Formats: sequence, C-alpha cells, structure tokens
Amino acid sequence: MLGIALILVYITALIVCFIYFFGRYNWSAYLIAHATKFDFKNDLSIEARAQKDGKHKWVLLHYTNNVYNKVDNDFEYEPLPSSRTAEFIRNTRFDTFISAYIAYRKVLRQWRKTNLPKTK
Repeated sequence: MLGIALILVYITALIVCFIYFFGRYNWSAYLIAHATKFDFKNDLSIEARAQKDGKHKWVLLHYTNNVYNKVDNDFEYEPLPSSRTAEFIRNTRFDTFISAYIAYRKVLRQWRKTNLPKTK
C-alpha cells in the first residue's frame, strides 16, 4: 500500500513539474526561431536556403519554383542549383527573414493594386 502511495506522489510531482515548465515556456518563440519555411495563404512562402558557405539566406517563393528578384521587383524561374549564377543568388536571396518579409508585404501591396495574380 505504501508503494502505491509513493508512486502516486511521484506521478503527481511529475505532472506538476510538466505543467509548470511547459505552461511557462514560450514555445511559439522557440518554434519560430527554428523554422525554415513560412507558408502564406496566397501561394507565397518564405524559405531558408543553405548557402555554399554553410550559412542560410531567405528566399521569397511564389508556388515552388518562382523566386522574387529584388532588382526587377518580379518573380523569375529558379533554375537547378548547378545553373544558378552568383548574380542570381545575390538578386534573389535575403540576409534576414525580416527583409524577406518586407519584400513579401511589398508584393502583396503590388498585387492588390493590380488584382494579380488570382489566388486560390
């Protein structure tokens, strides 16, 4: 009988610790800090892409293979990695998620003015 009581106390203590830790921890900040892709409802997404030096840069995608070109302010087809030039990488990659998100907002404003493209 004493063994069952100790087990119940142990389980209760584990549950209390679990609720305390997970209830107070900011999981959304943790998940966002480790996310590598953000999908939006209008067929746009922001993705982290590994670079040759091992770092990550961000890219704004329309569907899966059209990337936003910062210089032309338009989307262009993304070729296979072996066919990408240094200029292409420079024009289509963002150093931070925030700069890619600013470009995303810019694209949305542009699309709202012209009613393009038609979203699903």
